[in-house]
Amino acid sequence: MLQQAQAEGMRLWLTPPDRINFRGPQPAAAKWTPILKRHKPEIIALLKANTEPVADWQADDWRTYFDERAAVAEFDGAIPRIQAEQQAYRCCVAEWLCRNPVMSEPGQCAWCQRGGTDRLPLLPHGDTTHGHTWLHGECWSAWWAQRRQAAIAALAGLGIGGKE
Repeated sequence: MLQQAQAEGMRLWLTPPDRINFRGPQPAAAKWTPILKRHKPEIIALLKANTEPVADWQADDWRTYFDERAAVAEFDGAIPRIQAEQQAYRCCVAEWLCRNPVMSEPGQCAWCQRGGTDRLPLLPHGDTTHGHTWLHGECWSAWWAQRRQAAIAALAGLGIGGKE
């Protein structure tokens, strides 16, 4: 059923807490909306099964990840230890951001809370596995800076300090 809906142009995704969101061309949306609503529990289970849960890493896991990244950069990449640690820290920030995705509803910018317009369209950032964050192009840099700061603060709380 989901494959058929997707073949007809429907996009489906989950947002917490267990809400199905979908968009598609008008004829497909008219056809599939009642079917999707009628089978909501089964669809939620299928959509959840198609996404890998993100494991919660503890401080030791992050330290191991950092140390491994630094060792690879230092020994395999033949770069000085301080540069290897800087690179490993950037890897940790990127990994934290991947493991802590942010989703938002289509139709509203996650940063400024305004809707999209012809002059200022909303753009999806993210992937189909974890969902999208919808932002105006002009809002992305401020939103990204805030996300990056959240990663830095979270890593610092786990004992992985800034090495940039």
